[in-house]
Amino acid sequence: MAVVSFAWTTPAFKARRKDTTRRDWKDSYAEQFEAGQIHEAADRQLRFGGKKIGRIQLTVTPFKQNTADMDDVEWYREASALLAE
Repeated sequence: MAVVSFAWTTPAFKARRKDTTRRDWKDSYAEQFEAGQIHEAADRQLRFGGKKIGRIQLTVTPFKQNTADMDDVEWYREASALLAE
């Protein structure tokens, strides 16, 4: 089970406001993730002293998306996850 870090958005994750995440992962790493899987969530990478803060279940298999293709709702939700603490 992979651990996914939510470093900057930990408060939003804990408050259950974060339901989407965008990552700059290599294709070879992203290929291990599939819809339906459950993974541990951490407040930062464990190798840098992070602590587990919960679990996530993937609702879709990860896919590439240019941030320029995000609609207004997605932009708002991403910003509110970072700003609302």
